[in-house]
Amino acid sequence: MTRTTKQEAAESRAALLNRDTFGITHTGTLYTILRHRSRSGMARVISVVVIRNGTPLDISHHVARVCGFGFDRDRFGVKVRGCGMDMGFHVVDTLFHAMFGDGEFRGGSFRHNWL
Repeated sequence: MTRTTKQEAAESRAALLNRDTFGITHTGTLYTILRHRSRSGMARVISVVVIRNGTPLDISHHVARVCGFGFDRDRFGVKVRGCGMDMGFHVVDTLFHAMFGDGEFRGGSFRHNWL
């Protein structure tokens, strides 16, 4: 397993914010898809999708790089450990804080829906 470098995380953050690619804003809606749950229920693989011009775009790889999560190449999703809460919300909330921090958009968050 390779770790994401700061440069890779910055490149993914820039791609997510770029209006020509994904155009994510602090008020956007992100959709999550549960791809896999471990037998123990302690780990999940979740894909993250944004819809632009009526087209769903999978941004899971960029999300994993920005947030420092692992990436499951077989299931094409973000690897998340934990249970007892909405793990899709956890991924989306972690992405918001990784991209925008707590400063400028205090109290804000992406909207989140499961597909």
